[in-house]
Amino acid sequence: MRIILLTNIKGLGLIGDIKVVRDGYARNFLLPKRLVLPATEENLKKIDDLKKQRNILMEKEKESAQGLVEKLKELNLVIYSKSNDEGTLYAGIDQKKIAEELKKNGIVVDQEYIKLADHLKNVGEHSVIFEYSPDIQTEFKINIIADKNQV
Repeated sequence: MRIILLTNIKGLGLIGDIKVVRDGYARNFLLPKRLVLPATEENLKKIDDLKKQRNILMEKEKESAQGLVEKLKELNLVIYSKSNDEGTLYAGIDQKKIAEELKKNGIVVDQEYIKLADHLKNVGEHSVIFEYSPDIQTEFKINIIADKNQV
């Protein structure tokens, strides 16, 4: 079935895109949730408006990401975690944990934009990359401190 996307759907496309999906997926999921329109002649005339809406939305998201970059540049995030005497953490710190800690500090970031080579497994200072897009990115510091009270 040919459809027109009304929202950005990860793995499928952006607002205003015309896609071909399986009939069952369209009828049972996308159409009832009003995420798409069938690609009829009447609906195809609405594509220009949808693409204008997409461009406006993307510009707002870019501005928001630029604001996050500025906040993260100045941030030195401190995370307390259980560790052994050698400074090795019992549980590695991943993107999800970093996103949760940022949220506690008033910065809401989707974990998919936080880039780590591997989980952070040691006490100390670490560099983490926030990458919204190739041209909107920054590096910020995380200081992991052993929490002796929870051991």
